[in-house]
Amino acid sequence: MTSIVDVRQAQKALDRAAANKNHAGRFALKANMPHVESSMMDNLEYDESNNELDITFVGGKTYRYFNVPPDVYADLLDAESKGEFFNERIKDQYEFSEVTIRPGR
Repeated sequence: MTSIVDVRQAQKALDRAAANKNHAGRFALKANMPHVESSMMDNLEYDESNNELDITFVGGKTYRYFNVPPDVYADLLDAESKGEFFNERIKDQYEFSEVTIRPGR
């Protein structure tokens, strides 16, 4: 399936993502993760240096998706339906693992 990308929209999404970049790394509190308006997911965190996307779903579990390009993260942020975008462009496209919090963190 081919999709058409509006370069202006993509740039705005990238600018938003850069402005919200979390410099504290993976050990920051979940409160620092961008909240998204979605019936499927609550928060997102993208590690640009490792191309890893953490998604916290409404059920409370967080999954880390590996080798996710920055433009896919930007498109997710900009998507009208985050759940639809996830199902079409992320789910079954990238390797993932559940993120568990170590005791004492």
